[in-house]
Amino acid sequence: MQAKKLAGRVAVVAGVLVLPAAERAAAQCNCGYVEPCTITTNLADFTSGPERTVCSVRTTAGYGSVAYTLVTPSGRQYRIENPTTFLFDSWFINGTPGVRVAPDGPARSCYRTIKVQICLGQ
Repeated sequence: MQAKKLAGRVAVVAGVLVLPAAERAAAQCNCGYVEPCTITTNLADFTSGPERTVCSVRTTAGYGSVAYTLVTPSGRQYRIENPTTFLFDSWFINGTPGVRVAPDGPARSCYRTIKVQICLGQ
């Protein structure tokens, strides 16, 4: 009889601990979609014009972080991320520090480093 009571208490405690973790996991997103994007390279010397294309985008979001993985039809890949959005508004493109900039058109958002600017939704 004691073993059944102990097992019941362990099950209740396990349920209490697992439910919040399950809610956090459900709040995270790992979503994929296709959207227009504009990629401008060689910003420092303006030797390349903007490339308007369609990117496959995978968004990974969790508590306090977000990342976009983009793949262009030509196979180029970019990872735009902010590991701690609640602490600062700094962004990284393929590991290079950058910033989020105001779009100069109908773009949803633009991200820039000294070498590349990527605008989504344009």
